[in-house]
Amino acid sequence: MREIDGFGWPRSAFAGLRKEHRIGIFRILLRYVPGGIYVYFSAVQVTKAIMKFISRSHIIVVVAVFVALSALGFQCSSPNITGAQLYYQQYISSKDKDRLELAMDAIQKEIKANPANATAYYWKGVIHGAKEEFAEMKAAVQKARDINPEPAADLKREVNIYWAEAFNYGTQQFIKGSNNPIASKKRQMLLEAKEAYDAAIFLNPKGAAENNGYVMQGLALSELAKVTDDKSKSVQYQDAAEASFKRQIQMGGNPDAYNRLSRFYLDRGSALNQAGDSTAAQEQFSMAIETAQNGLEAIDENTVLTDSARTEYKASLNNALLNTYLFSGKAVEQEQVFADNAKNNPNDPVSQYIYGIILREKKDYEKSVEYLNKAIELDKTFEDAYLESATTSLIYATKLRNDVEQSPEKTDELRAKADKVLADAKPHVDYLLTTALKESKDKERIYLVAGEYYIKTGETKKAEEMYKKADEAKAGN
Repeated sequence: MREIDGFGWPRSAFAGLRKEHRIGIFRILLRYVPGGIYVYFSAVQVTKAIMKFISRSHIIVVVAVFVALSALGFQCSSPNITGAQLYYQQYISSKDKDRLELAMDAIQKEIKANPANATAYYWKGVIHGAKEEFAEMKAAVQKARDINPEPAADLKREVNIYWAEAFNYGTQQFIKGSNNPIASKKRQMLLEAKEAYDAAIFLNPKGAAENNGYVMQGLALSELAKVTDDKSKSVQYQDAAEASFKRQIQMGGNPDAYNRLSRFYLDRGSALNQAGDSTAAQEQFSMAIETAQNGLEAIDENTVLTDSARTEYKASLNNALLNTYLFSGKAVEQEQVFADNAKNNPNDPVSQYIYGIILREKKDYEKSVEYLNKAIELDKTFEDAYLESATTSLIYATKLRNDVEQSPEKTDELRAKADKVLADAKPHVDYLLTTALKESKDKERIYLVAGEYYIKTGETKKAEEMYKKADEAKAGN
């Protein structure tokens, strides 16, 4: 028996072709014959595609290929769709974007001739997806679904490929946009991120939910609201962001969704506070607190989370609670909540850190430094803990020195204690100026804290140097 190729054709039929020509033909055929699903081609379109890979001297071999194609039933009633498919396949093989333009031209001709052809709209969506035009892809697939909600299996698979592409593109543009200092570019990238997430969720709601897609959509919308000049549009984006976070909770109760929604309410409350609407701000703060508390309950009921994930999510939600209590002026009255949290989670640096901040709000500086230092002991890279411990030490040392005026009989004792507080803070300042500074996103604050420290220790030249570097860091941002 003669040796045959994967399509059941004798190898002798391809003997006259160079290896790259054979591979080119197989790429065309394999793309359209997965698992026995056949797409029907016209002879003219197949000729054009295969001639990309072979020379005129191999025409006789091409005839043999056509005979095989005919035996498989490759025919087509729509040359425009066939042409678009082949151009698209050429793009997949070569990444030549001109092929996509040709594919789109062919599909547009088909839609003009047959506006009720669902297959044409599905292919239009696929081509837009390949071009990373995800808003247009969503619109095209929506039109196709309105005509025929169930495309052929191979076409459905091709469309579904792009939900992940849209999701990844959205994440890419969100990161770029969030970090772009130019307002117009930031706005454009965030809008593209939002449109890509919209498309990903539209194409595969379940898959998007499983990958935190509604949270990412909400983040893109909330950031877009901040950089949109049109106030009414900004409010629309905010409302849509809130709905996205809520939808993620409904779709699966992802702990991060509770965290993001709580922080969303906190941000909105803070903005209202700054605008002078304290009543509306308190409403948002209350919603932030309720959401964070619901999230903590959901974490306790979640049997799938790993211990490390559970600890991380709880820390994040507790941090959201802390910030909300601080902004709403309710931190001190909630001290016992955070005291219990620190006690019940002795190995969690964030729990110790949060309680340390609460104690500082109560002006219990000595105990505050103690808990902030516990956080550092548990996590040697906890930059915020170093910053807050150093800051609290400076506040405490200043208070001790000021107390001398009220208790002159304790002058030596109070000054000695202040000096010890500053001496104990020095390793933290040194860490901030060396290790932390290399990767820190808040270099200005590090320099400011260091400058204040050197003022307290009487090292004025070093203080001046730190303040100068703080100005440079601020200008650099």
